[in-house]
Amino acid sequence: DYNFNSKKQQAILLRISRIQDNYLKIIDLELFKHFKLLNVEFQIFLLRWIRCVYTREYSIQNAMFLWDNIFLE
Repeated sequence: DYNFNSKKQQAILLRISRIQDNYLKIIDLELFKHFKLLNVEFQIFLLRWIRCVYTREYSIQNAMFLWDNIFLE
């Protein structure tokens, strides 16, 4: 259902925006500014970072299980 998926995507983007603008800006202002300077698309960076972290720590099967549960909401 397009409307349901659209709402889920909006919720994810809102959370990502909150992480970037609230948490990253407070915790590491220099990195926040660097991302802005380079026009880094934070949602893509964050997704790649999450994938990288979990595939280094877990088997691919367990990582996929974790991703499913993280992005299920």
